[in-house]
Amino acid sequence: MFLISLAIAPTSAARSPELRPDRIARSVRQAATAADGLEHVSVRTGAVAVHLGMFCLAPAREIASRAAHDLCRRALAERPDLEGWRLVDLDGPSAP
Repeated sequence: MFLISLAIAPTSAARSPELRPDRIARSVRQAATAADGLEHVSVRTGAVAVHLGMFCLAPAREIASRAAHDLCRRALAERPDLEGWRLVDLDGPSAP
């Protein structure tokens, strides 16, 4: 199991620019499939973004990272309460 850290932030077009952490976690879990290997998601709000800790089962870190990023993008695209939110890169170009 690998911990993959991601961050999301609302855009000016966000339907709900302020969401409770439990609601964000629920939306991510609802978008997950068995292939994602998601075991747990934790959410922490920050000054600039919302930080997600996604614990994914995978044979390698790169596979877990790809699954977590794909799941996050899918949740942002499919879950109505995350409409207008985007994946942000707070550490530089490392997202697969």
